Amino acid sequence: MLIYLAAAFTLLAISLYTLNYGSTLWRSGHKPAGAFTWILALAVVAFPILVVVTT
Repeated sequence: MLIYLAAAFTLLAISLYTLNYGSTLWRSGHKPAGAFTWILALAVVAFPILVVVTT
């Protein structure tokens, strides 16, 4: 359980960084890259939640 929690926090940190990077790209005018980054970040956020819920 602790391993799952650590993995979830790691993924959350990565996704927060990705969201920050994605919004920076978005502001600088790279719309497709920004949209892809948001989708990727949402998928990364959803995964640990699913893992925690299903265990």
